[in-house]
Amino acid sequence: MRKLSSTQEELETLKECILNHTKYHVRKRRMTLFLLHEGGIIPDIARKFNIKPRAIYSWLDNWKTSGIVGLFRQKGSGRKPLLSIENEPIVELIKKNKEFARSLKTACAELSSELGLNITKPVLIKFIKKLRHSWKRFRKSLKSKQNPIVYEEQKAKLKQLIELNKDKYIDLYFADESRFNMERFIPYGWQPKGEYIEITPSKTPSMNVFGLMSLDNRLEAYSYKGTATSELIISFIDDFASRLKQPTAIVLDNASVHHSYAFEEKTAAWEKLGLRIFFSTTVQPSLEPIEISWRKMKHEWLHFEYINTQDKLEIQVKEIRCNFRKKYTISFKELEI
Repeated sequence: MRKLSSTQEELETLKECILNHTKYHVRKRRMTLFLLHEGGIIPDIARKFNIKPRAIYSWLDNWKTSGIVGLFRQKGSGRKPLLSIENEPIVELIKKNKEFARSLKTACAELSSELGLNITKPVLIKFIKKLRHSWKRFRKSLKSKQNPIVYEEQKAKLKQLIELNKDKYIDLYFADESRFNMERFIPYGWQPKGEYIEITPSKTPSMNVFGLMSLDNRLEAYSYKGTATSELIISFIDDFASRLKQPTAIVLDNASVHHSYAFEEKTAAWEKLGLRIFFSTTVQPSLEPIEISWRKMKHEWLHFEYINTQDKLEIQVKEIRCNFRKKYTISFKELEI
């Protein structure tokens, strides 16, 4: 029978670790050694802690050779992981196979078959978290439809417009339409577990807004009901053009109402007033920062938990429009073009 021989100082250290150490395995190992010192028998102690006797013998040897330090887990000890981030072929396989993103069951089956190992969901989840992956919704994207040549040309033109705007040679506005109603927008928010902040949906006619916004948070907005027509958009731009103070460019998307015969005829008249229209590519919403303002209005600034009628919604939208740049602002300092 082996016993623990320790000085009084070492015993005091053992007691302190048993009571206060944050790691469970450290407290357990020190407790087994303390029981040995009190006259305990290794097989009895092993049964008490549901461990193998040879583990206690190993801890005892480590105590004799290294003291307290010998009872800590050493780096590299324990069972080696089935999947390692240092195994580049496996990492690339998981990153490139989009089927794995939707079904861990499929990923486990294919990896188990290829590696000859039993890869379970918990093992795979732990591994993909190490790769800095997280479970989140897919994102819609039109990049695959972009014409790279046209895209680069549009980026270069827009970048030039932004530089002219920064140097105060021109004013630059981004224009777009958006709609607001009582049934479309469910924002995220922190809520107690098991409880929900409830939003009352209802089918109501939409309030539509045509907005022109600059990168320094100046907003010109026009409300209307029903469908946007070329004549309606032309009237809004006519009103905007009548108040220009310097040469101005408007960035518009390629909606059909922006390419009607009547609209194209008006561009010459607007150019005489110092207003030019710049069309972004059909599949390049990132070139339209006004989309950010619509998103913030719908998901951050409008408090749908307090809105239960369309009238209240329209009042809040008007309040945001009136206090844009004062109370409601967006930073475009890091806008990537």
